[in-house]
Amino acid sequence: MIAVRAHTLSLVLLLQLIVTAVSSPPDSAGAGEGPASASSKPNGAESDYQGPSREFQAPDKSFATRVPLGWGSRTMMVGAQPLHVFEPEGTGEERILVSSGVAAADSIRDLAQQSMALAIQLFPALRPTGTPSFLQVGGEPAAEVSYTGMSAAGVPVSGWQGVILKDRFYFAVMGLARTERATPIQKEARFMLRSMRPGHIEENRQLAGAIVGRWTFYQGSSSGGGSNRTSSSVSKQVTFYPNGRFEYQGAVYVDTNTPGGGGGTASGDKISTGTYKVYGNTLYSQIDGGGQAVFGLELVKGGGLKIDGTLFIRE
Repeated sequence: MIAVRAHTLSLVLLLQLIVTAVSSPPDSAGAGEGPASASSKPNGAESDYQGPSREFQAPDKSFATRVPLGWGSRTMMVGAQPLHVFEPEGTGEERILVSSGVAAADSIRDLAQQSMALAIQLFPALRPTGTPSFLQVGGEPAAEVSYTGMSAAGVPVSGWQGVILKDRFYFAVMGLARTERATPIQKEARFMLRSMRPGHIEENRQLAGAIVGRWTFYQGSSSGGGSNRTSSSVSKQVTFYPNGRFEYQGAVYVDTNTPGGGGGTASGDKISTGTYKVYGNTLYSQIDGGGQAVFGLELVKGGGLKIDGTLFIRE
């Protein structure tokens, strides 16, 4: 479970919602919205968008930003993670998606590279139009990158993504539109990123206390029979201690028999230790000796804990 896993929750959530974001209409006023006002240069940074805007604050107060007028908003849950979807009021296929959470990146360059790799992985037809550009937003490191590609229906589409890394947290904005409409949408998405004001993300001490203890996962399988048999098993055990430390042990075992007396066995073990904290429904782990990783958490009735979707049972 506690393997060093370089991924960016922001882009995963944003890209997964691209397809489903059009399935329900936007609200005329989203949670945390403030009155409209004439725009000013956000955080002292230049922005192409110069029109009127309104204030938006995430319901969990993790961030606030300015939103160009004409965009409705709604907050959706993707698993245990909130995602803020901004859609044109009335009609329009364009989307601006905003997310924040715990990052698994040591630097803004790592975050930008992870974002690009995941975009290509999740959308094979999508390609960055160049290398990321790096800047400062409100004194924090940030990166921007543009994408282009073709939808499944053969329509040219374009995207723009910006990410901010503050301490161990990311704040991400992604704008998507048909290529013919991409320029104004990218300007508005960029305006929202450069208006971003990260808030204070509190530790979830209640969930951190609830997961204290030892959790196990086991999965075994076999196929064939007699002299042509293969069996395998995977076991994982993680212990969360009250002092904020964890210990993980994992093992894989494979046993193969083939006709004529061939075959053999193979096994592997993994042991990791380190410290952990819980923010929202996300576990942030710092591995002894270097490395970090983040995992989604979900308590299950009956004494279970899902860690990134894998069900562990309390011992």
